Amino acid sequence: MTPSKRADGIVSTIKIGRCRLEHNRLSSFDEIALAYIKKRKKLFMKNGQPTRDQYEEMKMEIEKKGREKGLNLEFEGDGSSDGTCREIKKCVEKKMRSYIVKRRMEKMDMERALCGWKIYDTIKFFRNSLEEDEKKMWEEHERLNEMGVEPEEDVDEEQEEEEENGENVPPDSEEELNEMEIDEKPNEEIFPKEIVFEDEEEFSLPDAIVMNKDHMQLLRTRNVKIVPEYIQKVPYSCSKSIAALHQGTVTLPGVYPGVPNKKFEAKNLMNLRTWPSQTAFENREKQGHWIVLLEAVIEPFYCSEEILEMFSPEALNKAKNMVKFYESLEAGALGNDFRFGLTPLFRHFEDVSFIHSKIHEKFGMGRVTYMAFDQTQAPPLYQNTPVNLMSAEVYKACMARKENKPFVMKESRLDAIPQGCENPDGCKCNEKFEALYKRRCNQNLQPNSEGLLDLSMLDEALYRILIECSDDCGCSLNCPRRQVQRRKTPPTVVFHAGDIGYTLRTLAKIVPGQYIGEYTGWVKFPKAGDDQTYEASVEVMNPKLVICARRAGSVVRFMSHSCDPSAVFIVTHSREKETDLLIPRLAVFALKEMNIGDPITIKYYIEKDLIGVERSIKYADRQIVSDTFLDKELNSTQ
Repeated sequence: MTPSKRADGIVSTIKIGRCRLEHNRLSSFDEIALAYIKKRKKLFMKNGQPTRDQYEEMKMEIEKKGREKGLNLEFEGDGSSDGTCREIKKCVEKKMRSYIVKRRMEKMDMERALCGWKIYDTIKFFRNSLEEDEKKMWEEHERLNEMGVEPEEDVDEEQEEEEENGENVPPDSEEELNEMEIDEKPNEEIFPKEIVFEDEEEFSLPDAIVMNKDHMQLLRTRNVKIVPEYIQKVPYSCSKSIAALHQGTVTLPGVYPGVPNKKFEAKNLMNLRTWPSQTAFENREKQGHWIVLLEAVIEPFYCSEEILEMFSPEALNKAKNMVKFYESLEAGALGNDFRFGLTPLFRHFEDVSFIHSKIHEKFGMGRVTYMAFDQTQAPPLYQNTPVNLMSAEVYKACMARKENKPFVMKESRLDAIPQGCENPDGCKCNEKFEALYKRRCNQNLQPNSEGLLDLSMLDEALYRILIECSDDCGCSLNCPRRQVQRRKTPPTVVFHAGDIGYTLRTLAKIVPGQYIGEYTGWVKFPKAGDDQTYEASVEVMNPKLVICARRAGSVVRFMSHSCDPSAVFIVTHSREKETDLLIPRLAVFALKEMNIGDPITIKYYIEKDLIGVERSIKYADRQIVSDTFLDKELNSTQ
């Protein structure tokens, strides 16, 4: 096959040798066809190097697709060499050995670490051919644990250096396909202190982060990360945004915690064929067409729905879901400029949404979208954290609690059979309720076999608690009684609703009893004179602590008040392993069915709490009280 000129005068040539792609000048239309070709290449590589027959079949199909797109293709090589395949397998094996044997990670942490490896998506199909090797690695993992051998804490610097220099990166990796000359992990020293990026190895997902400014001697637990100070970081998966911090030529006004404000200009980039899309939205001028924003690129790109579906089907699905959201709102919202990306701060909202969604993605949570129809309204300024934060003093106080000490249950005290657990005969959740909470808590809430909480008999005036399973129950992480541990939440929209301020709305259907999210923030001792608007009590588990989401927290902090709420706070006793630190956690569960666009609301108070209130704190385990609301109500009655 020989190159030929298309009608637009652009010569496009694609060479495939040893199942490898090299790209010359391509128009934006050709790049869409290229995405399909790259996908086909990955499919054939999932079981190793393709056979000659598979290679010929792939060539014929790509030729056909190329002709349909007016694309000229030239093939070189027969794809029969397996040297590349061996190198890729060697690279994957070395990485897995480092995680499983050297650092002694658990399976979940190892999977998350591999997913964070920047070339893993390109070469993960070779893992299937390493099943026997992986099995031996886990056997060695168990043997070393039994022998008491300490895992390696530090990163193998020599290996890291080899990977950075490309010595262990296989030829078909993402590095070579991108053909980029951009340093995607620049020197951190050049950034302002407000914007810091994660290291590649920051894959652990703790239940809490402890700030140890004075470097106190603290007993470490598996589920807690101890740092000198908390800084909102750019997720490692946002590689283009990190690169733009170093080499971007356009600076947007305003700085948001952990959100890069520098962009590339498309004219300065070699090509955009593998560039991740950030968002897509409707083209007001052309029905059935879309406008696409690429990560860290300042210019928008225009395309038809057919091209967008081929290039980025995920972005198209999200965009269509947003159309449903707009249609669920009032009629005046249908033609709002924000919907079509025409408000002055639209790009700021999309950047904050993108970075925070990437943080959620790391924890397995649903994405979040921020929006405001008021053209003068800026995105909310806060630190998004899916986990709780605390000082060293609070950490030590939690360690000393009775709940963090072993207990022995008397058989005669347990009558009820635990509900929802994979292993009901071995479940210890009801035993823990009897031993730790029964004296001060009236409601032991339990889920059904689908993980939906039974709230039919809920009395909002009484204390309540949910106890989740741990390794002590003998069930897996997929047990229905581990919803808060898994952190799987529905996608949401943080929507500015005029005088009410920001509110939380759902971007997916929610059923009664479904887990919506966790109210996170600073776990602290309440002090007189503090702004208590975002403070929530966890009195059932610890009467001396509150969770404050004023400066840092999850999107759940944006829930507004309703006398007929759609959700409720539930204090949750939850930890994956009994050796983990038990921290009071505050979960949000649905009281009623919600559809796309419906507000997620809670009740801030019950009427009797408006009388004689001295400390205006949100009582999450019983009822919720907002000091701002109470001040207005009490002043109006005087």
